[in-house]
Amino acid sequence: MSGDNFGKVIEKYLKAIGADAYLIENLKSEVSRRYLGNSDALVVADYKNNDVFVGAEDAQISAKELVELSRKISVIQFAGDIDIEELERYNIPFFPQRRIGKFRMGMTLAELGPKPVNDLHCAGLKVGEVMARARLSGKSVEEAKMTALKYSPAQDLFFATVSTADNAQNRNLGEGEVNEAK
Repeated sequence: MSGDNFGKVIEKYLKAIGADAYLIENLKSEVSRRYLGNSDALVVADYKNNDVFVGAEDAQISAKELVELSRKISVIQFAGDIDIEELERYNIPFFPQRRIGKFRMGMTLAELGPKPVNDLHCAGLKVGEVMARARLSGKSVEEAKMTALKYSPAQDLFFATVSTADNAQNRNLGEGEVNEAK
């Protein structure tokens, strides 16, 4: 469930690992609710919306309505507000086990602790260094990408490449990707 860019990315990667995932932008509509019938999970991933998405009667969908649609459903709070007291009342599992509130993420990289976060930042710097050196030596963007994949901790998920003609203003997120940077 998402009305912002998080949902598109989450849906894409859930489908990539074989999940039946559907992007629902509003839990109020009957059409959207049909997708929840007999679902295993509802991922709430809307950082921008002021609504309570799940739980109370003023939410987009009440906990009672949700459990009537699927008795086996769990709620994952990526970003956005849910009423956990109502979920507990109807025995709907949720994660993380706290109310995160509006305009907040359920978990951030900080939850991993300082070492993994520092390792991730250092890996990103190393990838940037390898790609920059490759470009400075005259390699094309694609050749620099391949060099980074071979000689750094880079992973071929998607690459943000900057066109010099655009003077670092626009990003190309790779083949088939929609430019979400607008």
